[in-house]
Amino acid sequence: MGEVNIDAAVRKDLIVEVAKIASQGFDYLIIELSGILEPMPVVETFTFEDATRLSLGEVAGLDKLVTVVDGSKFLSELNSIMSLRKRSWHTTPDNQQFANVIIVNKCDLLSLAEKGRVFDIIQQMNPTAKRIESVYSKVPLEFVLGTGLFSLSAAEEHNQIGEHIPETIKYGISSFTYRARRPFFPNKLADALNAMIDKTAPFDKSIVLQAKEYFWLGSFYSVQGEFSLAGSQYALMPGNPWWAEIDKEHWSPGLGDALIPPLWQEPFGDRQQEIVIIGQSLDKDSIIKVLDDCLLTEDDLRKDKDVWVQICTDAGDPFYED
Repeated sequence: MGEVNIDAAVRKDLIVEVAKIASQGFDYLIIELSGILEPMPVVETFTFEDATRLSLGEVAGLDKLVTVVDGSKFLSELNSIMSLRKRSWHTTPDNQQFANVIIVNKCDLLSLAEKGRVFDIIQQMNPTAKRIESVYSKVPLEFVLGTGLFSLSAAEEHNQIGEHIPETIKYGISSFTYRARRPFFPNKLADALNAMIDKTAPFDKSIVLQAKEYFWLGSFYSVQGEFSLAGSQYALMPGNPWWAEIDKEHWSPGLGDALIPPLWQEPFGDRQQEIVIIGQSLDKDSIIKVLDDCLLTEDDLRKDKDVWVQICTDAGDPFYED
């Protein structure tokens, strides 16, 4: 769910879409919120009635609320529980205090003592939540599905149900999706991402809190990249082949009719940049310019593919590993 605020219209759409999915016989549906959306507006949706007096609670039950915490930077950003209430960072105190399950991710980057302290602080914030350590957010499904941990009466004790101030107003949070149909120079993209996490211009004023989705590197023609950034760390991983690399006879039924055509643009098929950026006081035009400056030029793309792949490689590829 990419919206930073849930209004009545979005609630109605959510009821309609969940009802459709429920009618197809699915056992579970996971609703992923953006990193700055607080949980209570979603909880309220289960009691919100549309014009026909239908509520989400009539077609689905809320099983639990799960929050993922970046354990690797938890201690560096927070000196005490009280400091949580003063910071507008991407995993808010409300999310952690209200969660039924808290996944402490990137535990492989913590010492035993650091991990113990992180878990102690989280326990003070939310004594009743189940706390799970993870690496790359990998956890057993039984910890997050079918737990029955959510309780509306317990939620009401938090005194959060009612008028909700949108995060855009409270924290100056906004988001947008960057799109382009040319590949990135790897070295230029690395410089831009380092500027994001180092908060150098223009990211000293446009604070990027989170970014994710997929990207296209000029040095890797056939494989899409998976990208995620949170706070002071980012990761770029090789993903699946682009659909343009797969013979159509191997596509799943229906893909070519419904899902792939909106992604397709000749001559490079579904290859593209699509990066969702969430942050504070974002200057969209400045960020777009920084990322556009990382792209190969139209002149580069008119050359043979092997030529511009070599151009990227010769310029330096900090992401390449033997």
